[in-house]
Amino acid sequence: MIDMHSHILPGLDDGANDLEESLEMARWYASTGCHEVVATPHYIPNGRWTPSAVLVRETAAKLQTVLDSLGISLRIHVGMEVGLDANLPTLLRRGEILTLGPSGYVLIEAPWQQFPYGWETLFYHLLQEVRGIVLAHPERCLALHLDAGLTRALIDHGVLFQVNCGSFMGAYGKDVQKMAFSLFNQGFLHCFALDFHHRDFLVMRTNDYLGEVQRVLGPSCFFELMESN
Repeated sequence: MIDMHSHILPGLDDGANDLEESLEMARWYASTGCHEVVATPHYIPNGRWTPSAVLVRETAAKLQTVLDSLGISLRIHVGMEVGLDANLPTLLRRGEILTLGPSGYVLIEAPWQQFPYGWETLFYHLLQEVRGIVLAHPERCLALHLDAGLTRALIDHGVLFQVNCGSFMGAYGKDVQKMAFSLFNQGFLHCFALDFHHRDFLVMRTNDYLGEVQRVLGPSCFFELMESN
């Protein structure tokens, strides 16, 4: 399996605080049969977290070296979870934003409340720079809860939806859980991810989210969304 959205890199955002936390997460991944992870630290233009592409690559390489030395079977790829900003096309052209591994897809964090005015134009220009846009956890965006037409508009603009596994289990509340199932039932779910922050780790390990989601949605669907996509 592949987790395409993880905050496993130490010290770059609100994910793993240090190497020991990263290793704990890595051991858990390997124990579940997930042997590839895309490390996606937050990149919020003009915000709290703006790690450089060089720093992300260097941090991932250092973590990979330690994993290999300890015999932990986990391959780290690099990416970013990027906040919406009018300057994103320019930042991509400059190489300041990383796409998801070698895929050419950029992971955009869904806003918690509203999409910015003119998002259609922004996404059009983004798609001139990347192969595609993946929207992280749209089920948690209030605007999509309130406006089914916006959901359809995003799909019509070619945006792919990445839903968090925990959303199906009620980790973010009943409304988010309902929205996750609604996207799934409409065929608007393109890929799963864990959006793994270390603070979530003990809950996920205890509650066996991966196993629960497999049972709820079915093993074949789960593996298609976690591996094939």
